[in-house]
Amino acid sequence: MLIGSVSLHKRAVCRDQVWFLQYRLCFNLLVAVLLCLAPLVGYSQSFSLRATNTLQLNSSPAVQSTVDEFEEVFQSGRAWSFTFENDIFVGDDDGLTNAFGFQLGRAAFDRFTPENLPGWLHKFVGDTYINRADGRKRGVVYVFGQAMQTPEDIQSSEPVIGDLPYAGLVFASASFYAAGQQRSDRLTLVGGMVGPVSLAAESQSLIHRMTGSDIPNGWDNQIDYEPVFMVEAGKIVRAFSTDPSRALEFDSIVLADIGFGNLRSSLSATVLARIGDNLEISYPLASVLPDRQVSPLAFSKAPSWYAFAGVQAAYVANDIMVDGNTFTDSLSVPLDHTQGRLSLGLGWNLGSWAFTVLFSENKNTRERDPFGSISVTHRYQ
Repeated sequence: MLIGSVSLHKRAVCRDQVWFLQYRLCFNLLVAVLLCLAPLVGYSQSFSLRATNTLQLNSSPAVQSTVDEFEEVFQSGRAWSFTFENDIFVGDDDGLTNAFGFQLGRAAFDRFTPENLPGWLHKFVGDTYINRADGRKRGVVYVFGQAMQTPEDIQSSEPVIGDLPYAGLVFASASFYAAGQQRSDRLTLVGGMVGPVSLAAESQSLIHRMTGSDIPNGWDNQIDYEPVFMVEAGKIVRAFSTDPSRALEFDSIVLADIGFGNLRSSLSATVLARIGDNLEISYPLASVLPDRQVSPLAFSKAPSWYAFAGVQAAYVANDIMVDGNTFTDSLSVPLDHTQGRLSLGLGWNLGSWAFTVLFSENKNTRERDPFGSISVTHRYQ
C-alpha cells in the first residue's frame, strides 16, 4: 500500500472541534441515507449471529455462497493498476502532498505455491496462517510506489522548525490475501528507502511545474538515507450484507490491522459502509484506502460498482516520516499517537477495466491532512 504520514500539533482547539463536527455530520448523513435506502434493499430482513461472530441474513442463501458460486462471478487472472494521490485535488499543498503507485495482482488460487509466487516469497508465507485455512480463495498484490511529504511552508530554503520534515519514500510491498465467505485475512510485507534516493524532490518539482504550482525550495533539508521495512497483518470481516440477488446491495465491513517496522508501527480499527452491485467481489480487499490495491472489480464477470464511506481509528507507535531518521539526527516533530481517518469513494468496472476515485482526510496532530486519488486497474490475462 502507499504510505501516508501524520502531521504536527499547532492548530487551535476550536478548529479541532470544527473538524469533529464536520466528520460527525458526514457520518450522520451517511447513516441517514443508508436508512432511507434500507427498504429498497431489504435491509429489514432478520439477522442471526453465527458462532464465527459474523452477522448473516437467515433468508438469503446466496449470502452463504460457496467458493464454487463465487467463481461464477469472479474471473481469475492477472491485472495491473496505477494510482495517483495528490493534495492538489483538494487545493492543499502540505503533509502527504503526492504519491504514485504501480500494482500487479494475481487471483484466484486455492493455495500459495511456487507456481504462483516467487520461490523466496513462498518460503516466507507457504507455512504461515495465510496459507493454511481450507475453503479459501487466495490472491497476491505487488505494489511499487513513491510517497512524499512537505511542511506547510515550501517557499523557504531554510529548515522549517516545528513543522513536518521534508521526506521522500520509495518502496515495494507484497500483500497476500486468503478470502472466505465472510472473512478475509491479509499479510503485507513492505521494504524500501527514505531519503534522496526516493527522487521525491525531482518528482514534486516536475508535478508542480506541470500544474503551475509553487516550486518547493526546501528539499535539501529532507530526512537522510535509511532502509525501512514493515510487516502488517489484517483481518477483514463482512459483518452483514443484504441479498446479492437484489439490484441494490448494502454491506458493512469491519477491519483490524496491526503493523510493525521502522517505517511505521500501528494498530487500527476500521468500519466501512458500502452500497452497490456484486459487493461480494470486492469485500476481500476492502480498505479505507482501496485505491492502493488492485481493484477486484476488474475480475468481475458482470458490471459491478460500489460507493463507500469509511472511518478509521489508529494508534501509531512510530512513523519515520514524522519521527525522522532512526539512527541519525534529522528534522522531526512530535508524533501524535492517536489518529483518525475518514474516506469517501466510488469504484466501478467497464469490462476488464476498473476505476476508483476517493477523497480522504487524516486527523492527527494537524487538524486535517486531505488528499484526493484516482486509480485505474486493467485485467490483462
